[in-house]
Amino acid sequence: VIAVHDEVLRVGRLTTFNMIHEYQQYASALAFNQKREPKVYVDPNFSWLSIGTETMDLAKFRQGIQTLLQQVEDRYLKLTHGRIMLEDMPDGVHDDMTNSTRGHSFAMHKSFHPLQLKLFCHLVEEYGLAMVDRSGVLSWDIPAVKDILRQSGDVWKPLYHLLYITPQISTRSVQFLQHHISNSDRHRNIFVEAKEVFFLSGYSKTTHMTDRDACTPAFVNPKVARWLVEFLAGGLREAESILAQVAYGDSAQHDYKTFLVMDSGSRIHPDQWYATFKQTNREVFQCSWGVRSFRQGAIAMAREFISPNHAFAAADDLLAEGADHSTEIDHAHYGNLRGSIPELSNNAVEKHRWLGNEWHSFCGLGPFEPQE
Repeated sequence: VIAVHDEVLRVGRLTTFNMIHEYQQYASALAFNQKREPKVYVDPNFSWLSIGTETMDLAKFRQGIQTLLQQVEDRYLKLTHGRIMLEDMPDGVHDDMTNSTRGHSFAMHKSFHPLQLKLFCHLVEEYGLAMVDRSGVLSWDIPAVKDILRQSGDVWKPLYHLLYITPQISTRSVQFLQHHISNSDRHRNIFVEAKEVFFLSGYSKTTHMTDRDACTPAFVNPKVARWLVEFLAGGLREAESILAQVAYGDSAQHDYKTFLVMDSGSRIHPDQWYATFKQTNREVFQCSWGVRSFRQGAIAMAREFISPNHAFAAADDLLAEGADHSTEIDHAHYGNLRGSIPELSNNAVEKHRWLGNEWHSFCGLGPFEPQE
């Protein structure tokens, strides 16, 4: 304690602010000098990780991801009575990232126009959601419409879980729940380019940090992306938005057209997401990690199993040196990804694509075998 006192406290003119500041330093020094247990414990054989009393077995983690993928397919086919609208991503889908028109999304590409209302009409007919009487008046079966929205929410839930844990190593829950599928008060987050689907997350703590990308690209694994494109561009979200207007009003329709994470006529709130995320982890991975524990665990997994690649930093430095300017200037002004996304160079995109492939492989989704 005396050593801490001599190191932290200093003699000077006494003021109220100085005294509070000094005591804060003193209390912090005492707290930080205490021994603390590690937040994450990694098995010496690298087969499991432990946080607190909960243990994540890596084999169960990878198997759980396959289980979630199967749940998405099974629930969707049950809802549509075996119908799939998109067998594969259409060729020639080039997303205009510069388009800031309100309501615009990649699903408005001309390749998807013939599918826009097919699934909606199919669901109305299959489930008898509406009828026209002799006088030509359309009547909706509101309880049945709400039940369809509940079922479609169940279809989305395992996909939400996959979109939360597989595109990025570390995902912020509040930011994930804010993802826009179309332009609104904020620019959308989901883009499609050359059969690749990726998120651009710009509303995070790194936004105001120097020498960092203004937004972070997160590439969605193709096995997950095919279902995201099926749901957003194949007609499911369009059907949900129309039925939400019938059952819950214009505000619900707007939310379905704007936000990614929806359920039963409304947006999923953070507390609801935290509880659902933990419950799903318990059921699928046999590990009750919540969002904070999973974040710690995912970062630990990546540090243990993904080797750093310094080639990107070397390329950045060499490209900047060859142009006779700094790396910061190179990022800000040269070789930027086409579109309205600042400070996101082609090299930065390739770096995040490499990291995404490494994380996808660790999760058992390919394109490579899981790291050992």
